[in-house]
Amino acid sequence: MEKVSPKLRFSNFSDVWESQKVKKFYKLISGQHLGPSEYFNNPSNPRSLPYFTGPSDFTNDRLKLTKWTNKQKNTAIGSDILFTVKGSGVGTMMFLHLQEIAIGRQLMAIRGENGNTNFLFQRLMPLQRNFVALASGNMIPGLSRGDILNTIISFPSLPEQQKIASFLSSVDERIELLEQKKEKLEAYKKGVMQQIFSQQIRFKQDDGSEFPDWEERKLGEVVKVFSGGTPKSSDPDLYGGDIPFIRSGEINASATELTLTEKGLKNSSAKMVEKGDLLLAIYGATSGEAGISKINGAINQAILCIRWAGENMFLLNWLKLNKNALTQKYLQGGQGNLSGEIVKSFELNIPSREEQIKIAAFLKSIDENLETLDSQIQGLRIWKKGLLQQMFV
Repeated sequence: MEKVSPKLRFSNFSDVWESQKVKKFYKLISGQHLGPSEYFNNPSNPRSLPYFTGPSDFTNDRLKLTKWTNKQKNTAIGSDILFTVKGSGVGTMMFLHLQEIAIGRQLMAIRGENGNTNFLFQRLMPLQRNFVALASGNMIPGLSRGDILNTIISFPSLPEQQKIASFLSSVDERIELLEQKKEKLEAYKKGVMQQIFSQQIRFKQDDGSEFPDWEERKLGEVVKVFSGGTPKSSDPDLYGGDIPFIRSGEINASATELTLTEKGLKNSSAKMVEKGDLLLAIYGATSGEAGISKINGAINQAILCIRWAGENMFLLNWLKLNKNALTQKYLQGGQGNLSGEIVKSFELNIPSREEQIKIAAFLKSIDENLETLDSQIQGLRIWKKGLLQQMFV
């Protein structure tokens, strides 16, 4: 087998790494199928085990477990790698910290015999796309035992495996802590928004006095709306200019995939919006998504621009909080399109502009903290990716 060394490694380790098949150091445990009557939503006795059927169950948080069983034929244990071998999430992996779980047929567990499973987990994660491609290339989409066990990777000595795994686990723990903090802050924001817009929480003026009562209005009474259009895709002279062309999936983006020429703007129903405008997706899967435009650009017919004399951050957060209720009410279970007329018919309670400013500033401060956390998470992920490229061969 080939012998190599990584670019970056810990001191006191100088032995070359040896390329070997996974099966030399690890074994696989297959999952089992359970019928609907063989698992349940809550543990029925102390010996009931969590039951994982696919990546949607992947969590080490016992409070988030959703399925339990007393059928315990095939189980995974702590420090196993859960590996999805069938279904839409094929190749998805998780390092298990729970003591023991039952696993379904979509999953297999990788268990170390002479190798560190956390090291293998860190090494296999960047190969997920390879496994997805391998699964789709099989006659019956999915992965076999051989697809996993015959994977060749380079292994250092067991002590070096343990050192690498410990270090990368500490990075993962830091990322997980930040993700938990972000999740809690998002939950806090949702809860406080519900209290603000139901007026359970009210802000006061700078002198301590009360703001005026909120007024119930239809949105169309206080806003102006317009949507855009799309130039003919068959005419290349209409595209490739300097005007960003904002589509519904890009209402919160700083750049767009497509751009228009001046001719494309003038010879279509596309409309210009400005940085800071409130945008609402009104077509298809993104219906109800709202955002503040980060750029000057043209919008297509799937976006509604909402302009008013009030605070956009106030209205944006109201739309976000009520997205599900509004789409269910007006789109027959969430399917279909909104329109300018439908949006103008939305009813809401509106405070004075001065109280809107207070509310907007408060919610913006939470958003800024969320953005900081997200930036820290993404930064750590990028840093870890760079480490993996240098630490593994």
